[in-house]
Amino acid sequence: MKKFAFSLDKVLTYKEQIEHNLRAEYAQIVQKVAREEERLQMLEEEHAVCRMRYEEEKNRGSTIRQMKIYEGYLESVLWKIQKTEKIIDRLKVEEEKKRVEVIAAKTEASSIDRLKDKRKKEYNAAERKAEEIFVEEFVANTSSAAARMG
Repeated sequence: MKKFAFSLDKVLTYKEQIEHNLRAEYAQIVQKVAREEERLQMLEEEHAVCRMRYEEEKNRGSTIRQMKIYEGYLESVLWKIQKTEKIIDRLKVEEEKKRVEVIAAKTEASSIDRLKDKRKKEYNAAERKAEEIFVEEFVANTSSAAARMG
């Protein structure tokens, strides 16, 4: 019998490549989220430290000018925090969309792969059946030839 050939092999390869690419894109987005979350944490720590210094300076009786500098800086850090939070929110939405795409691609590739496995099993069963028939015919022909000769 001829070797097993799955007619959708090229489609399966294509679907697996799409899945691989989507997984890579998903990983990049996850890394971006992690970097932005790290940045957010650093900004929040910076804000907390600066806020503490501001309170210390205020209790010490610092100048109005110095207080205004602290307030301006605190506002700018707070603005950066809010901006980073918006970026994280946007990236998380993007991450979820990409995750859904990866799942869909995996499902498509898996269904084709399961079909390939099913066809391979059918092929193997047909091959075994053909071998059994061949062996039975061979045995029958050998037996009848031996009976005629002997």
